[in-house]
Amino acid sequence: MWSVDRTRALCGILLLVTLIFVTGRLAGASLFSNHWSYNHWQHLPLWYGLLWLLFAGGLALTFARYGDRVASVIGSRRKIIATLALLLAGLVALQFDSFLYGGGNLRVAQIGQSDHVVYRWFEYGSVIIVSWLDAVMDLFSLHYNTAAVYAWKIFSFGCTALSLIGAAKLSEALSPNRRQRLFLFVILFFGPQAILNFGFVGVEPVIVAASTWFALTVVRLHERYTVGKLALLWGIVMLALVMHHTTAFLIPAAIYVTVQRQRRDHRTPVIALIAAGMALVGIVIAAYIRADHSLEFARSLLFLSGKRPHSDFGIFSARHLGDMLQLAALVFPQIVMVVLLLMTRNRGLSNRNDLNPALLLSAGGLVTAFILDPVNGIALDFPRLAAYLFPWSFLLALLLAEDSGQKEVFSRRVTALLAAFSLALPFSYLPSYIRIAKADPYVTDYLERHDAFFRDACLAFRDAYFYRRDFDRANAWEWKLPIKSHAHLNLEGIKNLALQGEPEEALRTAYKLIAQNPYWSEARAVLATIQMQQGRYHLAKPHIDTALMLEPYRRDNLVNQYRYYRDARQFDSAFKAIEGSARLFPNDNEMRSDLMIAFYRTAHHHAADSLADVLLSADSSLPYPYAVKGYLAEARHESQAAIHLYTKFLTLHPDKADSVAINEKLRQLTERQSRQ
Repeated sequence: MWSVDRTRALCGILLLVTLIFVTGRLAGASLFSNHWSYNHWQHLPLWYGLLWLLFAGGLALTFARYGDRVASVIGSRRKIIATLALLLAGLVALQFDSFLYGGGNLRVAQIGQSDHVVYRWFEYGSVIIVSWLDAVMDLFSLHYNTAAVYAWKIFSFGCTALSLIGAAKLSEALSPNRRQRLFLFVILFFGPQAILNFGFVGVEPVIVAASTWFALTVVRLHERYTVGKLALLWGIVMLALVMHHTTAFLIPAAIYVTVQRQRRDHRTPVIALIAAGMALVGIVIAAYIRADHSLEFARSLLFLSGKRPHSDFGIFSARHLGDMLQLAALVFPQIVMVVLLLMTRNRGLSNRNDLNPALLLSAGGLVTAFILDPVNGIALDFPRLAAYLFPWSFLLALLLAEDSGQKEVFSRRVTALLAAFSLALPFSYLPSYIRIAKADPYVTDYLERHDAFFRDACLAFRDAYFYRRDFDRANAWEWKLPIKSHAHLNLEGIKNLALQGEPEEALRTAYKLIAQNPYWSEARAVLATIQMQQGRYHLAKPHIDTALMLEPYRRDNLVNQYRYYRDARQFDSAFKAIEGSARLFPNDNEMRSDLMIAFYRTAHHHAADSLADVLLSADSSLPYPYAVKGYLAEARHESQAAIHLYTKFLTLHPDKADSVAINEKLRQLTERQSRQ
């Protein structure tokens, strides 16, 4: 049996961890300057902290004393299925009431604000599934933003359902004991990734689902090796990579299992560990090599030195190390128990060959979370990073289940208390994330100390409140932009300088702004527009391409690409560019006008004439359809019709760029008519 002293020691350490966690909620904000993970309770009612303490204490008592009874109540297969369904329904009922975190507003725009979505290779699978769901939502005549939010949430809850089923099967595979199986399920499902189970808008829930089923396959391979199970393991890896590229952290563990199963001598574990370790290092190196040639990757990774405007936020900077420690302390303080259980394992009795893959999986997830850049600020992005810490709950469950069939059996009390703590812990901070009214003061507190994140945060809050039809709060956050974001204020100044006829001063300021914010596509789009207005197309093109790479579904970036080709008189390329853009934004009259002009300039006259009719039927005040129809009428020698159309164009918009040329055409046609 497990010694009484060891049980008491681990229970005491768990109690100490709990006390430290609670102390952090109560006083951590006054102890540290970078305290984003400690101040949730400061923005919640006083009673919430007290209620949480009662909840956690009652849960620990229930699990420790009545665990067998709870497990027996849901003992049958039918009751287990019903319980899982009720749990999923509860998560849906408590879901996020906004898409505030992790760039959720950009995800909604990516799907909802274009009819044809841009699929980037590193997240192809996830985004194409969401786009299919969005197409289904459109059948119900929903607003495009509403349809996109529903599509992302259905995807998210679908991943949560997969994680739920996977965690249930994984706990069943880890232990034959009904009581322990219940506690292991709680530890697995309510691990560090728990916040993603509430309808998070983003691709990260798929990472948790993939990791859960990968872990289940590893355990089943431990039970009985077959080639089919090994193929399934690699199938999960391949499918996960199609869904999102960061699931590459699964590869080292898969390599270890493959090598360990193909060779069966005493050197095999060492060889397998070396191969897996080299794979993990190789994946990290490959990511940074890619980042050296791609701003998409560079934007999402941290480097030794900070990236502007966060020059003090390098990968080993004090603030980043503090953020990572707080992340672990907030979502998985049980990591202390994992370390202790690893140190006190009875290696003489242990014969699990799935522990090393679990360790590799945990190391891969931790490395991934460590090198990723929280581009929106850690307070807004920590739910994304929490996805990569799920393997640590798997490792904890594995250690608790280890050797359960041998003479040494793990203490029921330790497992019960860990399960209670795992279930209670997420509810200590969830209200500050799930409810935007609670998130508002909490995130604002963080932004006041890290104001470089204000620009993206203002837009995220504005979009989230606008979606909720809380227009006063949406406007309040938009009004904060020029006050709180110096970069936004500078960009507005650059636009005004260009309008006032001072392009050189505007360009000098724009280059400085881009140097300070190299991953901000809007600033590059403005600079490219000014350069094209000055006829410097070769200087505009690199910024157009970079802006498109950073945000391929942003309208302004697509329009700039078309205008570059049009003004450079590369009409075939211009036609392809605007045709693709018009497919993405089929209801955008300005883009459709540009497509109409492209049709005309590439001699697709019938298509240009038809599109002009469509545009005028939608909005008779649009100027360029009259101009194009005038050109076509003149080409057909229909002078009277051309005069009427040119006159209409000049009446509606006399100050357009083409007005001088059209005025000259009108004068010539009028003189010709008068001579006849």
